[in-house]
Amino acid sequence: MSIISLNCFILIVLGIVMRKRVYMDKDTFSFVVYIIHACANKWGKFPSAVYDVLDRSGCISKYLVPHYDILRTQSTAYIVEDVAVYLKVRGYNL
Repeated sequence: MSIISLNCFILIVLGIVMRKRVYMDKDTFSFVVYIIHACANKWGKFPSAVYDVLDRSGCISKYLVPHYDILRTQSTAYIVEDVAVYLKVRGYNL
């Protein structure tokens, strides 16, 4: 992914998140973007497709952002697996 497309993706995510009134600081925002990309890499999907699923499922606003302080201490592999379980329990296919 080029720098320009990454910046556009970040602006889109920020705009959508702000419209839904899920406010976060810079560190939390960076963490969410990092996890979106980690999931995309693990699942072989585009980050935008992963974002859509995480947004529709409430994973960002109800799991990643509220539990940032705890999740940031875990490994990337653990969080990606946890996100997969979160989605599976709620009926979302990867």
